[in-house]
Amino acid sequence: MSAKISISIAVLVFLNAATSALICYDCDAGRECEDPELFNVRSVNCEKQYPNELQSNIVCLALDITLTGTRGFNMYKSGIYRGCRVIPKEEEAIFCDNLKTSHADRMQINSCEYCNSTRCIP
Repeated sequence: MSAKISISIAVLVFLNAATSALICYDCDAGRECEDPELFNVRSVNCEKQYPNELQSNIVCLALDITLTGTRGFNMYKSGIYRGCRVIPKEEEAIFCDNLKTSHADRMQINSCEYCNSTRCIP
């Protein structure tokens, strides 16, 4: 009887650990990235992408950008980008503002949003 209980507890612990991973949509500018649920966009496990980071610092990020220059951004196009990002807690309040000012000569950031629940759409 105790072996069954031990196996049941082990399964529950494993399932809980497996479901706690942060999963984010991962896509580049394009129609599918505008509505990732509708277009069944690829998802990634952020903890696997950033294995050495604190889980509390990892978020799903969505950026809507318009390129205003090409310096260093030739391979990108305007639109929405989604993916995992590490944002330390102490930088959360200023992250988007810093991103906007640090890239102002190359792009306009129309929106910068993030969330920390699986497949969230900020």
